[in-house]
Amino acid sequence: MTTANNGDDVAALHCERTEQSALGVILYESEAAPERFKQLRRAMFYDERHKVVFNALESIISNGEKPEQELLLTRVIETSDQMPIVAASQLLEQMRKRALPFEFDNYVGKLNRLAKRRLAYEAAGKFQADLLDPRIATDDACAHASEAFGGIAKAINDKSDKLDKTLLECRFNPDAEPPPAEVRYSIQTIPICTAGNLSAITAAVKAGKSALIGAMKAAVMAGRATDRDTFSLVAENPHGLPLLHFDTEQPPPDHWQQVRRATHRAGLAREPEWLLSYCLTGRTHVECRQLFYRGLEQARERFGGIHSVLIDGVGDLVSDVNDQKECNPFVAELHALAIRYNTCIIGVIHLNPGSDNKTRGHLGSQLERKSETNLKLEKSGEITTVWSEKQRRAPILKDFGPRFRWSNEHGMHVSCQCEADQRLAEQREQFADEVERVFADRPAMRWSDLRDQIKNRIGVKKDAAEKRIKDYLKLNTVRKTVANLYERAA
Repeated sequence: MTTANNGDDVAALHCERTEQSALGVILYESEAAPERFKQLRRAMFYDERHKVVFNALESIISNGEKPEQELLLTRVIETSDQMPIVAASQLLEQMRKRALPFEFDNYVGKLNRLAKRRLAYEAAGKFQADLLDPRIATDDACAHASEAFGGIAKAINDKSDKLDKTLLECRFNPDAEPPPAEVRYSIQTIPICTAGNLSAITAAVKAGKSALIGAMKAAVMAGRATDRDTFSLVAENPHGLPLLHFDTEQPPPDHWQQVRRATHRAGLAREPEWLLSYCLTGRTHVECRQLFYRGLEQARERFGGIHSVLIDGVGDLVSDVNDQKECNPFVAELHALAIRYNTCIIGVIHLNPGSDNKTRGHLGSQLERKSETNLKLEKSGEITTVWSEKQRRAPILKDFGPRFRWSNEHGMHVSCQCEADQRLAEQREQFADEVERVFADRPAMRWSDLRDQIKNRIGVKKDAAEKRIKDYLKLNTVRKTVANLYERAA
C-alpha cells in the first residue's frame, strides 16, 4: 500500500505524527480523556504500535482509571510482546511532546479522512482484482464493489447523523434557559469578565499591564474589603476557587515581586493556597502551552473548579502571532476551555510597535473579536488610563476610566483621579477664590442676589454670572437649601 508517513499530501494513506498527536492528547488530558477518547476508533490508526496504545487506553478508560503515563506504559508492555519497555517509553514520551490539545478536533478529522481513504484504496484494489479474476462474474465483482463503497458512504452518513444530533443540542430552546453568567471581575459596577468568556487586555510596551494584572489578583484576594487600592476592580471568590496566573513576560525575580506586591495590595501577609501563579518566561511556545493546559487540569482536579485565568503574554503560547491557521484554532480552543471549566480567561497582548490601537498580529485581532471585553491601557506621562469602548456591556469611557501611576513612597502603582474627576477638581480650585469673595459677608442669599454679587465682585456680565451659578452647583461648591437660598457647600 502506497503511504506517506507525515504531512498533508492528498495521496497519503496514513500520518504517523497525527496518530501520535491524537493519542498524546488523551494521555495529556487525563480528566477530559473519556470524552476525547469517544471520538477515536481503532480503525483510524494504521501504525501497529499506535493500535497497541489505543487498545491499552481503551482498557484503562473502560475501567474508570486515569490514563497516566506510568499506568499506560505498564498496560502497553503487558499487551505487546513486540514492544520493549524502552521503545514503549520513548513512544509515549514522543506522543506527549507532539500533543496540542487545541488541535484535537483537527487530528480526529484528519484520521477519519485517512481511514476512509484506506478503505477506499483497499476496496478499489479488491474490485480491480475481482475484475481480473476469470472465476468471478463481472456483475458479482460490481456487486461486491458496490457493497464495499456503500460501507464507506455509510460511515460518512454516520458522521452526518452525529452532526445533526450536535446541531440539535446547539439549537435555541425557550424552555431551557441557562443560568445567568457568573461575574468574575467588574470595574466599579460594570462587569468585564464572566464565566465562559474571553477578555483581552491590550497596551503598548511598559504601559502598566503587569500592574493591572496584579490589581486583578489583589481584587480577588481582597474580596469584599473596600479599603484596598485595586484600581476600581471588584471581584469575589466565596468558594475559594483557584485563580491561575501564567506569566511569560517577566523574569523570575520580577514575577516573584509582582505576586508579593499584589498580596500586599490585598492587605494579606501571605498568598492564599488557591492563588496559583506560574513563571513560564524563557520556555518555548509548545512548553508554555502544555504547561498551561496541565495547570488548568491540575487546578480543577484539586479544587473542583476555576475562578479565573490570567495569561500575561498570551502571544508566547503560539509560534507565530501572524499565522491565521494557528491563531484561529488557538483562540477557539481558549473559548472552549473557558466554557468547559466555567471560568473566564483573560489574555494580555501588546499593541504593534508604533501603533496606537492595532493589536499584535492575527492573534490579537482574533482575540479581540472573540472577547466579551477589550480593555485598553493608555499611558500619558506617568499616568496609565484603563478604558474600553468595545465590550458587550456598558463602555468604560476614557474620561471616567481608572487611572494609576507608580509611587516611590508606596513602592508600587497607586490609583489617581480619573480624568473627569481631575478636571472637576481643577475647576473647583479655580472657582474656590470666587466663591469665597461672593459669600465673604453673606452666609446665604436668594438666586437674584447671588447673581448680582457675582456680577459686582467677580466683574462679569449678567449672562456669565447666571452661568457661574450653574457651574458652582455642578461642582458642588455652592448648594441650594430647603428654603430656596444659596450657600457655600461644606
